[in-house]
Amino acid sequence: MSLQRLRPTMRGATGPSGAPGATGPTGAGATGPTGPTGVNGTAGVAGATGPAGETGPAGGPTGATGPIGATGPGGGETGPTGPAGAAGATGPAGATGPAGTAGAIGATGPAGAAGATGPAGAAGVAGVTGPSGPPGIARYSASIGDGSATTIDVTHSLGTRDIIATVRRAATPWDEVYPEVQALTTNACRFIFASPPTVAQFRVTLHA
Repeated sequence: MSLQRLRPTMRGATGPSGAPGATGPTGAGATGPTGPTGVNGTAGVAGATGPAGETGPAGGPTGATGPIGATGPGGGETGPTGPAGAAGATGPAGATGPAGTAGAIGATGPAGAAGATGPAGAAGVAGVTGPSGPPGIARYSASIGDGSATTIDVTHSLGTRDIIATVRRAATPWDEVYPEVQALTTNACRFIFASPPTVAQFRVTLHA
């Protein structure tokens, strides 16, 4: 059997679009008659409105839509999508704002009230009285000498013959001298010198 040479099959062009079908006529149903107007009553009352007329039948059916025409040949192929634009550079950071002004120091609050005075403490116990000290030593001093007498009596009023007598010179070298001493009474004693002392030459001190 001989092989026939195959012919390439050609796709036919798309036919033009069909015209849209005509629109069917609008139905012409007649409007029903208007009911009669009510008669005005003698008292001026409006008469009742008559009933509305019946709606007429709908018009004829809508005409059928004509067939859609064949699609015409397509245009050229869609070009490839362009590359995405590069991202914009990040802008510089804004400058830091100036520091805020420091707030003022708050006013000092009022001083608190003074606390109440605490109760008085208990009275301390009185200390023990110490022993009495030794009795003080009674003393009498006087200057003696008149430039003529060698025996000089001195009233001391110490109330005792138990006395200690000291006689010293009343000028330099302030040395002691030793006359004879006699306890005449409990309130007087006598000094006897070998020669009369000058005026106030000696100072006598008597201790009881």
